[in-house]
Amino acid sequence: MVDSQPETINLERKYEMAILDALLDLIGQTLVFAIIAGIVYAITRLLRLQYRAWTVDNPKVSALWAIAAVLIWVTVLSAFPEVFNAQGYVPAAEREFGVTEVLSRIAVSLIFIAPALLVIWLRKETVASTGLSRHNLGGALIVGSMLSIIVIALGIFGQDRSAGEVIGGLKIRHLWALFYYAFVGFSEEFLFRGYLQSRLIIWLGRWRGWLLASVLMALAHIVNLIVYEGVPPVDAVARSLALIPISLLLGYVMLRTENIVAPTLAHTFANWITTLG
Repeated sequence: MVDSQPETINLERKYEMAILDALLDLIGQTLVFAIIAGIVYAITRLLRLQYRAWTVDNPKVSALWAIAAVLIWVTVLSAFPEVFNAQGYVPAAEREFGVTEVLSRIAVSLIFIAPALLVIWLRKETVASTGLSRHNLGGALIVGSMLSIIVIALGIFGQDRSAGEVIGGLKIRHLWALFYYAFVGFSEEFLFRGYLQSRLIIWLGRWRGWLLASVLMALAHIVNLIVYEGVPPVDAVARSLALIPISLLLGYVMLRTENIVAPTLAHTFANWITTLG
């Protein structure tokens, strides 16, 4: 009879290490969140951005429809992996990016935001209420650009190579990757920050709406990690929970600017730096 105890112990240790790594990552991201959030607060105060509260008819119903739009996307994402990831999972640093990949991403992004756009149209709500407008646009560009510079700097100096080697190693694929992740950033920020967060804030209030939207955004990655990257469920949950601070940060940026341009820029470059590998 084969003793399965050592195998069980190794599995438990693996889960313990995954949880520990996620916890350390969570602590690190929390510190980064606190520092960058402070910078964002200072800059938005300096810019004297105008803040206004959007309104929609029947806030609770609108918020529930927003949650439904997210659930629809998660369901579609998990049900048709062969459609959205036909080539299988390839790390960003090893992927080839080109016009085909960008066009494919555009199509996926349109499908991604389609449920939200449909509900907005049916309920006769304005697209401007998602932060897709000229409201605070200049300030949002400044904040988003500042965050992008910080993200790029952290990405470059976090490499094993020198900054000069990283910059010198940039190729045309990195430009295509930037276009690719711009559509990823826009579609995710439109759905989760512009649409979901704004509706939850109107219904639950500024801080509770922000917190709930940020947690839902982080947890939505569980499906992607399990279905597309083949990550074990426990690891997927742990890694998704570790994303809560960065999700809170992007949500906070949306709170301070009320325009999705700022979080979209930060999100785009946060994804893009993974191609530097």
